Amino acid sequence: MFSNEKFIDLLRVTFILDWDWIHGASHWARVRDNGRKLAAETGANVRVVDYFAFLHDVCRQHDGHDPEHGPRAAQFARAIRAEHIDLGDAEFNLLIEAIKGHTSGSMHDDVTVATCWDADRLDIGRVGQHVTPDPSYLSTPAAKRPEMIAHALARSRLWRQRYSIRQLTRGAGDTPIHLTHKDVVPIVNCEHPRQRMTLLLGVRKFMAGADWLRALSDVWGGCDDITANREALSRVLPKRACPEMMTEVEQQVLAELPEVVEVFRGVTSGNTSGLCWSLDRRWAAMIVSMLRYRGDAPRLLTARVPRDKIIALRLDAGEQEIVTFDAEVINVAPITSSPFSEASYMGQGLALRQQEARAVRNRAAIDALLQGRILPLAEVDQRMTNLRAKMRVSAEPGKPTGLLSHSLADVMMLQTAQG
Repeated sequence: MFSNEKFIDLLRVTFILDWDWIHGASHWARVRDNGRKLAAETGANVRVVDYFAFLHDVCRQHDGHDPEHGPRAAQFARAIRAEHIDLGDAEFNLLIEAIKGHTSGSMHDDVTVATCWDADRLDIGRVGQHVTPDPSYLSTPAAKRPEMIAHALARSRLWRQRYSIRQLTRGAGDTPIHLTHKDVVPIVNCEHPRQRMTLLLGVRKFMAGADWLRALSDVWGGCDDITANREALSRVLPKRACPEMMTEVEQQVLAELPEVVEVFRGVTSGNTSGLCWSLDRRWAAMIVSMLRYRGDAPRLLTARVPRDKIIALRLDAGEQEIVTFDAEVINVAPITSSPFSEASYMGQGLALRQQEARAVRNRAAIDALLQGRILPLAEVDQRMTNLRAKMRVSAEPGKPTGLLSHSLADVMMLQTAQG
C-alpha cells in the first residue's frame, strides 16, 4: 500500500491543510505507529489500522472544530477503493466504521475499530504542551497502559518541538527566543543526515555560543552536509582548538600530537573541499567505498596541518577524525580498493576505539564516548534509506521533489527511530 506512488500522490493533493501541522502527514505516521504497537497486543487487523491512519484526517477543511471530516473521509475512501484500497469487504466495512466515527469520542466493541480510535487519541499531545491522552477516552487495555501513554506522549511532544524549531529557521526575525542544547539536539538528530547541519546552523542565533558548540559536537558525527555548509561553518567555528567539541581525553590526545600532523581524506569528484580528515589512512580510504559516500574517481588526499590550526580531534566514530580548515594537501593518489569492507565498518570502529583507549591508557573514557551512538546512527540511516526507497514519489509542479523534506518518509523514519 504505502509504496503505491499514486496513493501517496492522491493523499497529498487531497489534503488541503498544512502538510506538516497537527493533522498532517506526521500525525498520520504516529497514528500508524501507535496502531501497530497496539495491534500487537489487541489482535486488531493491521491492514485496516494502516489505511485508517492515512485516511482518517485527509478530508479535513481546517484544523479546528470540523465534526464532518470523518464522514467526508469515509466517502472519499469509498470513492477511491477500487484503485487504491486493497481490502476485502469485511475489512473495508471496518475501515469505513473507524473513519466515519473517529470524531465521536465514543467507544467501540470491535477491537480493530477501537484500536484505530485509540491510536489517534494517543497522539493528542501534539496539540499543546500540557495536553495528555485521557485513559477514560481510550477503549483498549493496551492503550490505557501508562507505558503506552508515555511512549505516545513523548513522540507527540518531540514532533511539536521539532516543528517549532523548523518554524524558527523559516524566519523568526528578532523574536527573543532562547533554545538550549537539550532542546535542539534530539530534534536535529531526527533530521535526515543531509539536513542536520543546515538545521543546526539555522537555530544558532537562538542559542548561547558555547551551548551551540556543544550541540554541534553532539550531532557532528551524524551530519552528511558538513561540506555543503563549509562556508557558513568557517564563519562560526574558531580557528583554534575548540574544547566544546572535544572530551577531556580528546583534548589530551590532541595536545600530544606533533606540531605538524599528517592527515588523510578519501574524496570523490563531489566532496573535495571538506574539513573532516583522519589520522588513519585506512579509514580515510574506506569511507569513499561506503554506499552513502560513493562517487566518481575516488582518491586519497594526504595533507599536513599545524597542530594549532586543528579545531577538534574526535575519537567517537573510530576514524580518528581531525577537523580543520587549514590542511595543506601534499599528495593525491587513486583509491583502487578498500582496505576493509562496509560490512565490517562497525566492527572496525569498535576495534579502533579499543586501540585508541589503550594508547591513552583510558579505555573506559574512550568507550564512554560512543556509548549508544554508532549503532543508533547506523540503524536510523538504514531505516531512512529503506523508507526513502519505498516512499519516493514524483513531485507536482511547485512542490519539493519527492517526499524528502517535510515528508511522509521522513516522519515515518522519525517515529520508527524514536520508537
